[in-house]
Amino acid sequence: MNAQSEKPKILIITYYWPPAGGIMVQRVLKFCKYLSKLGWEPVVLTTKKGTYPIVDYQLLEEIDPSLKVYKTKSFEPLAIYARLKGGKNETVPVGMRGMEKDSSFLTKLATYIRANFFIPDARKGFVSYAYKSALKIIEDENIRAILTTGPPHSTHLAGLKLKEKIGLPWLADFRDPWVNIYYNQFLPRTKSTQKKDLNLQNKVLKQADVTLAVGRTLMNELTPEAKKVELVYNGFDEDNFPESLFVENPQDKFLLLYPGNLLPGQDLKVVLNAIQSLIEKNESFKKDFCFDFTGNLDNETRHLFKSFPHRENVKVSDYVPYNEIIKKMVQKSSLLLLLAQDIPQKPPPPGKLFDFIAARTTVLGVGPENSDAREVVLDSGIGKMFLSTEQMQIEDFLLANYEKWKENAQQKTFLTMTDKMKNYSRENQTKRLVEILNTLV
Repeated sequence: MNAQSEKPKILIITYYWPPAGGIMVQRVLKFCKYLSKLGWEPVVLTTKKGTYPIVDYQLLEEIDPSLKVYKTKSFEPLAIYARLKGGKNETVPVGMRGMEKDSSFLTKLATYIRANFFIPDARKGFVSYAYKSALKIIEDENIRAILTTGPPHSTHLAGLKLKEKIGLPWLADFRDPWVNIYYNQFLPRTKSTQKKDLNLQNKVLKQADVTLAVGRTLMNELTPEAKKVELVYNGFDEDNFPESLFVENPQDKFLLLYPGNLLPGQDLKVVLNAIQSLIEKNESFKKDFCFDFTGNLDNETRHLFKSFPHRENVKVSDYVPYNEIIKKMVQKSSLLLLLAQDIPQKPPPPGKLFDFIAARTTVLGVGPENSDAREVVLDSGIGKMFLSTEQMQIEDFLLANYEKWKENAQQKTFLTMTDKMKNYSRENQTKRLVEILNTLV
């Protein structure tokens, strides 16, 4: 046998796979890239045609041609939901805010059905097909271990069935909480639904040989019920940030970039208030400053921008492909990180935070105390975090970075890549995954 065939194989079952876009795809895509370099051969099982919140065809180019990708059917109630609402494009919102005040009766009914009839989530139609396909793949490919990744957490139910049937080592990868995922608080879930969902989560945690968590808070949340929990962060891929991007050219504007969508609880208002205050107090700042919001807008955020009194200092763009957003991160003067406030569970570090590290660009963060993201920002040394009540401190931070930019002839200065920053690379985090796998097989 050649060296490639001698590697143990791991079956990765994932609902999200290119052309699905966004951060939910990056973790598995990068695991596959680096697993093969670190002694394991990944084999992917996904859906033939899923319903995705974001589509990014450019990500198809990142898939290694030698990677085996199996695709199976899936029943898609969200596609029906989108058609009922008159949707015509190929993207379907995920999570969202539940029943909004101006929702029609049909939308409210569909949301109620989605929240209570599809447990744990509306992608559960993938489970039975994935299970049957996986059994054949495991036999044909001589699979040694299984990894399921969620959300959608229904994917873990396929892993659970496989564990009960054949007993292979199984890792359940949690990219977000399950029962405490942020959008559940906005959904009209009954007590019966919540109980059933909790039981499913705990059954997965008890049966999985190892549960992977993307943040320390999530790890602590899952530990009481899990057999074993290990921390494996997301990370940045150094190959996505070639040195050719890091050119220190003069800039016409001092640019603050927010890339991505806003989730419930993320406080953009305090940042806009700080920007408004600086614009109205400092004529030079007003002339030089631009806030670039690049992402999909909900009605609430759209209203925030429309009511902002200095709209000439704001640029709003739709979602752009991942490779384009990387270029933006590197080119902008500063990056904005917003964490959800006042929610029951602190969310894991957002995936884009690790790309912020790779962009070697100063980060202004706003979020609660003791969050995982705050820990990563401070440990990596890429910026500062502020509470949503600290508008004056946010102003001071913005102004200090602006003045530093002015003193440097309006030229951006990149941060130095340190060993602490490198620790958060995709390759180093995949090394951690391989260490865990090697204890199981």
